[in-house]
Amino acid sequence: MLDRLSDTISEFEARMDDRVIPELYNPSNEPLPISQAELSSLSAEIERHEHIRFSFLEVVFIASDEMIRMNRDHKQHNHLTDILTFPYHDEGAAELEASLFCSPFRIREQAIEWSVPESEEFCRVFIHGLLHLCGYDDQTEDDQKRMKMREEFYLSIWRASSFDASET
Repeated sequence: MLDRLSDTISEFEARMDDRVIPELYNPSNEPLPISQAELSSLSAEIERHEHIRFSFLEVVFIASDEMIRMNRDHKQHNHLTDILTFPYHDEGAAELEASLFCSPFRIREQAIEWSVPESEEFCRVFIHGLLHLCGYDDQTEDDQKRMKMREEFYLSIWRASSFDASET
């Protein structure tokens, strides 16, 4: 029994050492209230709880006009959005790959609109994009409720880790 537990712990530690670190790009040159370490920690929590594996994650913060263009070209919506998620993996793939394009301007607007700290809204948007990769949708009211519950679950983990970090 102890050998089996030891093997399981060893496998988990090896997997954590091998986890993907999201690549972060900011051609918008907007200040970002979220670190690459926080994105990495959040993606690892989602891997663990959703039983998936990310092999490549790219997070790109772009200007509003570029986000509107991408939303129009790829989603046929002619408005500013907070995030667009582009998966590269085939459906049912063992490892997930994607680029997430984010609008810092829109995320800041939402933080003000919903009276939450910018850092929390940046995390929520990142989580939202990763949940889409995991198969969550937000097209129906039931889907939206389910996704919102998962977002809140991961935000609670982030809040707890942020609180722990501020205590040291």
